[in-house]
Amino acid sequence: MVSWYNTHLTPPDLQGNFIGPAGMRELSAALEGNLTVTTLDVSGNRLGVEGGKELASLLTANQHLKNVYASGNNLDNEGVAALAEALRTNGTIAALLG
Repeated sequence: MVSWYNTHLTPPDLQGNFIGPAGMRELSAALEGNLTVTTLDVSGNRLGVEGGKELASLLTANQHLKNVYASGNNLDNEGVAALAEALRTNGTIAALLG
């Protein structure tokens, strides 16, 4: 397993990899305690509502992410609402583009 606590980890660019909700769940679990990654691009990954909720869970748990790109994921109202709620508790996000 990759150690996400690695201080030399570069921001993962997962744009267009179609990881879906299951991939977002795994990514969220891997990054929730990470202290070094500040930018995450999960645009175009077919996350859907459940993946949007997983991303929201990550934003609630990880207070070090600053820039998140999540366009093209068909989050629908429920996924967007979950992200909005996560932003209420996360004071470090400077940009959430989606």
